[in-house]
Amino acid sequence: DLEMVKTCCRRLLSHEIEHGSYLGFIPGIEISAKIAARDGQYKSAAILFFNAQVMRAELRTPIRKSEGNKYQELLKDLKRNLSEKEFLFAQKHRLEDKKLLALANRFIKSQ
Repeated sequence: DLEMVKTCCRRLLSHEIEHGSYLGFIPGIEISAKIAARDGQYKSAAILFFNAQVMRAELRTPIRKSEGNKYQELLKDLKRNLSEKEFLFAQKHRLEDKKLLALANRFIKSQ
């Protein structure tokens, strides 16, 4: 149930902000990227998406095959709605943990 997922993400992200850690909560950041894109906040969505991908790479946690298509769709949506400069900026822009989690939390709370 989507409401339960949102509630769990909200709680987990709030806890992570307080404790300055993101280990294991990458999906919450990815969900917030999807919400941001759906709401037309493509710059924030791209920053969230690419930061989550970096965290996945650092922690060596691949995307599940069942989620692969959703991420490809989001990536295409971001490419369509951002200029090349904005897209490249988002790919290279790394937020410190607390700022990233605060940004993710903002979109989760907006739901």
